[in-house]
Amino acid sequence: MVRRAPKPSPDDFPEFPVKREVLCSMLTPPLGRTAFFDRVKKGKIVSVKGLSGYYLLNQSLHPLGIPMVRELPGAARSRSLEDITRLAFTLIDPATFPAPSLDAHGRCDR
Repeated sequence: MVRRAPKPSPDDFPEFPVKREVLCSMLTPPLGRTAFFDRVKKGKIVSVKGLSGYYLLNQSLHPLGIPMVRELPGAARSRSLEDITRLAFTLIDPATFPAPSLDAHGRCDR
């Protein structure tokens, strides 16, 4: 008999304060302004206490039936094949292939 893994509880996920635009961008189709604030009044979207204009991401996603997230949307950046190749050559011979410099956003300066 196969046992199913227990579902993660909402307490297992970190909480992120986000603006309305970020939360709406995760919904398909995005909520309009009136519909968004109707859900805030009903308690489905949770506002941050003492911080106007910010909402708790995971506590708001869970009641809407959307999977909770472990990191902010857009925070994880996929690497291009060029980035992976540069890293591989740098690891093979750092003297011949120096590591590229990075800008403030972690992107290669070319």
